[in-house]
Amino acid sequence: MRGKASFRLTILLLIGLFMVGCGRRLVGQPINEDNIPKIAVGKTTREEILKLFGTPYQIEARGDQQVLTYLYGTTSSWTVIVYTETQDKADILTIFIDQKGIVSNYVFSKGVSSPDIYRRPGPPGY
Repeated sequence: MRGKASFRLTILLLIGLFMVGCGRRLVGQPINEDNIPKIAVGKTTREEILKLFGTPYQIEARGDQQVLTYLYGTTSSWTVIVYTETQDKADILTIFIDQKGIVSNYVFSKGVSSPDIYRRPGPPGY
């Protein structure tokens, strides 16, 4: 019995030695999900959105609308010998603001695969 325990311990130590590069990287800020039900299409203003969620990760113009994107993403990776696995997950809140400064639509996705655009370090310029 003592030999089996010693063998198992040796195997576990060897596995521990070969595991390298475990890491986690965060992008953006956590999204306050409690505030999402407070968004009313056709009523909530851009200023109210900024009060509810803070500064967006990205702001862009699409046609005659402004799109505010809130992102909270994680990248986890680990390596064993030469094999590396990476997993990207994100919570993304996208809010569409019309020309009058009113929410015309919004979409919230939780735990989805991160789009490549969000994998770069730091927020893009506004």
